[in-house]
Amino acid sequence: MKHLLLTLAVAGLAPCLVNAAEPTERVAEPTFTEWHDLSVNNVNRFATRTSFFAYENREAALKGNRDKSSNFLSIEGDWRFQWVENADQRPTDFFRTDYNDAAWKNMRVPGIWELNGFGDPEYVNIGFAWRGHFKNNPPMVPTKDNHVGSYRRTIRIPDSWNGRQVIAHFGSVTSNMYLWVNGHFVGYGEDSKSAMEFDITPFLKKGDNLIAFQTFRWCDGSYSEDQDFWLATAFSTRARRPLTSTTCALRQTSTPNTRTDRSPLRSRLRATPNSSSTSSLRTATL
Repeated sequence: MKHLLLTLAVAGLAPCLVNAAEPTERVAEPTFTEWHDLSVNNVNRFATRTSFFAYENREAALKGNRDKSSNFLSIEGDWRFQWVENADQRPTDFFRTDYNDAAWKNMRVPGIWELNGFGDPEYVNIGFAWRGHFKNNPPMVPTKDNHVGSYRRTIRIPDSWNGRQVIAHFGSVTSNMYLWVNGHFVGYGEDSKSAMEFDITPFLKKGDNLIAFQTFRWCDGSYSEDQDFWLATAFSTRARRPLTSTTCALRQTSTPNTRTDRSPLRSRLRATPNSSSTSSLRTATL
């Protein structure tokens, strides 16, 4: 399960850091084959890194209270949520800014679907959770019983973050996620126990901003995550490293026009032009 850390910082699923970086170009729309394509592990996701946070000054860093930093904004709490039993029943336009989610329920983030009345947790020692009704055929995974959750929430970006880079950080999400901001596709990622971070700066506007994401119970990455433990879906409160314990937040960095991580802003396992962890948003200065 991938950890959700939402953090925005000026300096955005460890939980959320803000690092200065170059602008990210807008990405193409998803093909929605990513979740069963072994050649695609992520789209437009930052490379994984160690856990650290950029405070606004030395005094704040010495105190070590990230939640009190002006570079950090938690977005944990209630999100609008829709759950479907089978993957082919999922909404495909829920990320639109004019989408009506009045009939949706609320889901707490962090939160486990199966512990909130959406599906049943399952313990598997040997084999996969779809055993008995689907024959293993990687990279394909079942559509039937492949639950999908869709999330929406409007957040307000601090005025003091104007001109800063904002990074979304998702600490642990099972089994994958598609991310949109204000109706624009931002990126995709897998790896249930690794944090995911995305540069959402180009998609933000002053004031209120809609964040929407969708996650599947199973994706092609599930073939690599067969372990003898309780199988549950959505967002946990901790990622693999003990330091990445925040679930949702926003943060920013404060050093303009600098970037410590020069890895491509878009990444796939296959080579493609302009290709390039739960959840937080971080920001860095541009």
